[in-house]
Amino acid sequence: MADDKICPCDGAPTQFTITNPPGRDHVAYRIGNFVSFSQAMLKSSVGPPESEQQLDAWRPTATGDLGVQMLEWWAYLGDILTFYNERIANEAYLRTATLPESLNRLIRTIGYRPRPGIAAHGQVVALVGGHRPLTLPRGFSLDSKPGPGETPQTFELDAETQVMPQGTVPAEPPAFLLAPDPAMFLVAGSSVPFTTGAVLMLGSRPGSPNPVLLTVTGVQTETSENGKPRMRVSFAASGSLPNDVAAREVHVQYATQAMAVWGESGAISVFKRVSLGPGIRPILELDPTVHLAGVTRDLHPGEYALFTAPKHSPELSRITTIRDVVWYANHDAGSVPETPPTSGVPIPVLHSQLTLDALSLSWTSIPSATTVHFGWRSVGTLLDQPVAGFTGSPNTLSARPPATFQKSSGLPIVIADATGEGAAGLGSSSDGAKLTVSNLLPQPTQPTTALKPPLTVHYNLLGISRGKTVASEILGSGDATIPGQEFVLKKSPLTYLAKGDSHVSILAVRVNGRLWQEAKSFYQQLPDAEIFVTAEDEQQKTHVQFGDGVNGARLPTGINNVAITYRYGSGAKAPRSGEITVINKPYPNLKSVRNPVAVGGGDDPDPPDQIRRLAPGSVMTFGRAVSGDDYEVIASRAPGVTRAQAVWSFDAAEQRAAVKIYVGDNANAVASARAAIITTGDPHRHVVVAAATPIAVLIGLPVLVDGRFQIDDVKAAVRKAMLDDDRGVFGMRRLGIGQAVFNSEIAAACLACEGVIALRHIVFIVNGPSGFAYDLRPRHAPDEGAFYSLDPQWLIICPEVINHAG
Repeated sequence: MADDKICPCDGAPTQFTITNPPGRDHVAYRIGNFVSFSQAMLKSSVGPPESEQQLDAWRPTATGDLGVQMLEWWAYLGDILTFYNERIANEAYLRTATLPESLNRLIRTIGYRPRPGIAAHGQVVALVGGHRPLTLPRGFSLDSKPGPGETPQTFELDAETQVMPQGTVPAEPPAFLLAPDPAMFLVAGSSVPFTTGAVLMLGSRPGSPNPVLLTVTGVQTETSENGKPRMRVSFAASGSLPNDVAAREVHVQYATQAMAVWGESGAISVFKRVSLGPGIRPILELDPTVHLAGVTRDLHPGEYALFTAPKHSPELSRITTIRDVVWYANHDAGSVPETPPTSGVPIPVLHSQLTLDALSLSWTSIPSATTVHFGWRSVGTLLDQPVAGFTGSPNTLSARPPATFQKSSGLPIVIADATGEGAAGLGSSSDGAKLTVSNLLPQPTQPTTALKPPLTVHYNLLGISRGKTVASEILGSGDATIPGQEFVLKKSPLTYLAKGDSHVSILAVRVNGRLWQEAKSFYQQLPDAEIFVTAEDEQQKTHVQFGDGVNGARLPTGINNVAITYRYGSGAKAPRSGEITVINKPYPNLKSVRNPVAVGGGDDPDPPDQIRRLAPGSVMTFGRAVSGDDYEVIASRAPGVTRAQAVWSFDAAEQRAAVKIYVGDNANAVASARAAIITTGDPHRHVVVAAATPIAVLIGLPVLVDGRFQIDDVKAAVRKAMLDDDRGVFGMRRLGIGQAVFNSEIAAACLACEGVIALRHIVFIVNGPSGFAYDLRPRHAPDEGAFYSLDPQWLIICPEVINHAG
């Protein structure tokens, strides 16, 4: 070799320039590869004076030259060395490390412990036979019934629980006659005794509202859910309608008779002049007396009469008195009708006189064209509106006789519907017939509750969490001569349960039968402290380590004297509603178990990208929150939280700065983040933890696909590039709250998929407050506290195949 030069590339630095712009996820560290190395050494034989002198006279032959092969050997060696140099360089930095072992080694230097997998938890209902209560022990084991390609998950009872034989009550949601929008009611049968324009009376019964007039606007025949005919009657009401009236509580009637009023003298005043004395102006006093044109025997005091007249709204009034009165058709002009005429033969007319309790001010007189309607009859059998689902509003349920609810206040319940789905809440009943439901929580995966009748209220609830108990597993033998002994659990992953802002394991270690305590670390522990520390490795296997005699006690010497009891099993994937049904060990009089409400709250271990983001921030927080980034990191580390955003704001009411933390996911995640902030945040700082707002988007991607690739494979790759939780553009762990999405990154993700030639354009549609709208901007930014959410069914991939000639 000449001088200090290793290869000709030392003299041509521009040929192997290494550039590392900031913000990249990969460190470029290679000075060459096999091709560049082999070319450099071959050129050295005919290169400049500073090239290898030993190769100056050598010229490769066309075939059979061993020298060429030797140069290629050196090129292979250079390629391998530079490749591993680059890999070593990348594994030395948190942002660029790809191996789990490298991540663990790097974060261990700052004392950061990634969040392990969290076990799902929830409730099942127990169906009990016999006549005596049962007491189920803690750890009572249940299994889920897996679907195709899935494995069963084991859940255990969290605490000893007593269940009663009468723990289920059939129930029905409130039944209402009237629908508000559009206003309508239902009548059984295929016809009704009235037509459009008829005025009906929504009649009262004891304890029901006062009558309301209904003007029919439409009548339609239809078929009910059970195949029977019914009439749908739409109407306009003259007054306020009750919003909670059932068909059995009121009746709707129509008038069968009508009679005109006495019309000889035109309008009849409903007021009379009352004299208050000499010199005092008389006043008008309401005197609603109406004379009919004839006699009726079908009106009685206390009944209602309907008044209609041109240019007047229909008026309903109660009859206080009714009597027969004789008026004279030919009474003298200017005299009262009840006075016989002074000349001629009197023509008496017998008719009915009505006294009303009231009329509205619009009826200051009774026009001569007024018609009085009476003789009310029922329109038919009224039907309650079909109940599509129980949502908790109104919040009452009725027990189906002869069953009754438990008389209690705020008792935990689960309501199951006809499909097996359900919702949890609190139930209160004072009489056993009605149940008031509060704090109704829907399924963890559904934003709203809509339970389909018939319903069943369950009182026998069992609190369960995922995990299978391993009792008294022998960890190994203690040796007092060895500091820091370490053992690995045979089963993994260890079950961790969410607790406030942190998590705990159900793990008990006994040494020579004596219980030792778990500690977070050995730092500042006494030499005789009987403690141990746990940690998870890259495969999520749990290591149990004991002290060295300086920080924490060493294990005493013994044969198989270290035993442990623990539970294993965790993760975000959890059984759906109705899948936890298997009782692993039969129990007397326990007929079956069900889970109308899906279990939830589980979480996978922190993925690498989450560790890269949170580990550096944990060093800055030191377990307390000062800056906005501190609050965001602490909230993000809380169990069940996958994304959080902290923003500074000004509280005008308190006239001071405030921190608002938006948390994605669900209500459990918000509660978990709130608990974490309470324990670590500044007690003098006003902090608000609120749920972030998901913004639904529809993405259309017309892609050009190379005809040599399978269409389904290309679509699957593009779908993964958009939706993958960790790497996808809209991934749950990648797209943060308030984070903008660029068309360029959508295009780059598509073009990185094998088989995609080009992307014609991008359709980005946002479902906002006013509905769906196109967003034509190249940068799509949500508002504060919001994030884009892409449902798989709203990702539309339109492939166009391009075939290559030949």
